[in-house]
Amino acid sequence: MISAPAYPKDLPVLTSLRFFAAMVVVIHHFRYFTPFDPLAYTGFLHEGYLAVDFFFILSGFILTHVYGPEWRAGNMRVRDFVARRFARIYPLHFVTLLFMVVVALTPFRFGPVGLWPGEFPLLSLLNNFLMIQSWGMEGGLTFNVPSWSIAAEWFAYLSFPLVLPVMMGLRPGRALLVVAGLYGYVWLMSFGMDPTRPFTTYSFDCSILRVMPDFILGIALYRWSATRPVSGAAGVQLFAAACLAVALMHVRAPDIVLIPIFCWMIRLGADMSRVPEGQAPAAQSGWLAHKSAIWLGDISYALYMVHYPVMVVVLLGAHMVLPGDLYAGLFPVLALAVVMVSLALSAFLYRILEVPARRSVYAILMAKPPLRRAPDHPK
Repeated sequence: MISAPAYPKDLPVLTSLRFFAAMVVVIHHFRYFTPFDPLAYTGFLHEGYLAVDFFFILSGFILTHVYGPEWRAGNMRVRDFVARRFARIYPLHFVTLLFMVVVALTPFRFGPVGLWPGEFPLLSLLNNFLMIQSWGMEGGLTFNVPSWSIAAEWFAYLSFPLVLPVMMGLRPGRALLVVAGLYGYVWLMSFGMDPTRPFTTYSFDCSILRVMPDFILGIALYRWSATRPVSGAAGVQLFAAACLAVALMHVRAPDIVLIPIFCWMIRLGADMSRVPEGQAPAAQSGWLAHKSAIWLGDISYALYMVHYPVMVVVLLGAHMVLPGDLYAGLFPVLALAVVMVSLALSAFLYRILEVPARRSVYAILMAKPPLRRAPDHPK
C-alpha cells in the first residue's frame, strides 16, 4: 500500500489560488456595470459567483489543516479560534463598510445591483456592522456588496468548533460520502424552496444554506485527501481542471457540475505541497509557490473587499459625467483602471491595515500584548 505523505504546515499553492478565485469575483461584478449584455458573448461573467463556493470549500479545507491537529491533541480553544477568525476578517470589513457609508452621502448609486445606499434603513447598517446581513435579515444586497459572503463565513467560523468534532469522528472516506449525500440533499431541497434557483445562487437571502454544505465539504475533502497518495502530475492536472472550469462556466453548465472540479483543484493544489520521499519541493510546487504568487494570494482578501467600492466610484462616477456612447467606448480602459486601482489599494491596505489590525484586534480580544506576527494562517 502506497503511503500518503503528510501535508506540510504551509500550503502555498492554495494561497496563490485564492488570488485567481478573487479575480473571478472581480470579473463577475463587472457585469453590473457593463454597457452591453455580457451573456451575448460568454456566460463566464455571470457564473463568476461560483468562485465564492470555491472560497467556502477552501475555507473548510484550510481550517481543518490548521486546527485538526490541535483538536486531536486536545489543545483547541474555542475562544482563541473565534478571536483569530474575527481579527482576520473584521477590520477590512469595517473599513470598507465605513467607506460605503460615506458613499451613501454622495449622489453615487448602485445601478442595477440595488438601491442607492443612502436609501438603506439604519437596520441594514447595524446588520452589516454585526456581520449578520446575509443571515436572512435583508431583502437585498446592501452597502459593500461582496461582504454578504463574509457574514456567511462568520457563521461557518462560529459553527466550526461544533462541526469539526463530528467530522473528525467519522472515517475519512465515510465522511466524504456522508457530506456528498448531504450536499445533494440540500441541492434538491433548495429547488423545493425555489424551482428556479440552486442554493449556490443564494447570497443575502439565505447564505447559511449555501456556506455550510460547502464549508463542511471542505472539511471532509481535507480528511479524505490527507489519507490519499500524492496525485501524479498535480500541476498539469490543476491547469487542466481550471481550464475545464472556465469552459463550463462559459457555457453556463449546471452549478453542481463545477463543485467536484473545485474540490479536485483544491486537492491538487494541496498535493503540490506534499513531497514524496526523494523528490525536491520545487518540482512539486512550481511557479504557484513563488513568492510573488503567494503575495498575490495574501492580498486577495483585501482585493475581494475593496474592488466593489472602487467599481462604484470609478465606473458609476464615469457613467454620471460621460455620455453613454463615450462611456461604452472607454469601458475597457475604465475596467483596467478599476483592476489596477483595486490591486494597488489591496496591497496598501494589506500592509498598513489588515496585518497590523489582525494582530492588535486579536490581542485586545484575548487581553494579551500585541503579537509581532499575524496570529493565524490566512484563509
